[in-house]
Amino acid sequence: MNQLAKSGTTLFGTLLAAIRNLVLGMPPAIAAQVLRDTAERAEDHA
Repeated sequence: MNQLAKSGTTLFGTLLAAIRNLVLGMPPAIAAQVLRDTAERAEDHA
């Protein structure tokens, strides 16, 4: 982890990017369920 920090990579930014990639690969209804949202709202945002 120290090497990532030294290279200027933030761990929080890396974590957010990983979560974003996971969510983008899911069907909207599944992502909504994981995030405790409604499938209809997720479909609207997809």
